[in-house]
Amino acid sequence: MTQVKIKNAEKSTHTKEELLEILNHHRIYARDIKDTRDGYVVIIAKDDKLDLLFGKDCSKDLQAHNYTASLPPQLKANRIILLFKLDDHIYSRDEEDISQEIQPKNDYTAGAISNISTSQTQK
Repeated sequence: MTQVKIKNAEKSTHTKEELLEILNHHRIYARDIKDTRDGYVVIIAKDDKLDLLFGKDCSKDLQAHNYTASLPPQLKANRIILLFKLDDHIYSRDEEDISQEIQPKNDYTAGAISNISTSQTQK
């Protein structure tokens, strides 16, 4: 089970049921939703549903209702992407260029890329 904090600046006008409806629409089934002062903590039974929660479609629906989901700290540490056999031109680019290339195509990475390292091995 994973806990995800979902903030809402206008909590007084939104309900748990509204949030539950958005999540259910994307086939994300919450075991529980707990109130916090600035939103909710959603307990999700299956970690594989996190990809749906932070995916493009669900993120857009949450944002349309002024919700912001935060990736749990324990998962931030575990989100490492390794890529192999890249084109040579990738290695000539700096970290900022690579980050700017990745972020527009992957909404869930917005502001979440903290480090990019490249290492070219000999062929």
